[in-house]
Amino acid sequence: MKQLLPREFLSTILHSAFIMTVVMSLGCQRSGPERFRVQGMVNFGGQPVELGTIKFRPIEGTKAPLTGGRISEGHYDVPAVKGPLAGKYMVQIDVHEKTGRKITNMGGELVDEFGNVAPEKYSGDDSLLRAEIRKGSTQHNFELETE
Repeated sequence: MKQLLPREFLSTILHSAFIMTVVMSLGCQRSGPERFRVQGMVNFGGQPVELGTIKFRPIEGTKAPLTGGRISEGHYDVPAVKGPLAGKYMVQIDVHEKTGRKITNMGGELVDEFGNVAPEKYSGDDSLLRAEIRKGSTQHNFELETE
């Protein structure tokens, strides 16, 4: 076995590291259509939604999975890794508020029960809310009325 001089040894290590980096980066490239980070504010009755959920349901020929996330302190942020594809979406928003009752969680503890107080026109299967997602249009704010 040939013994490498310090300079040759360093060159061999750098060359190997470069090849490994190239091979790994090729294997880590995402395939398929581009997903987008989508974010915005949600108000209910003029106030930021303290706790809720938002869903983007594809409509009008948009071929994409259902996606969404949590609303906290009036803000939602769906990261690109699980965000929507470009297209048209029906948006469904649930606004969670305490019901005043306690329930037992899976750990056996008593916790506050929450219920959805958003009107059906925002949270139901026929929600009136719409969003079009495309490059440069990923910020969507929603103002919901209490009635």
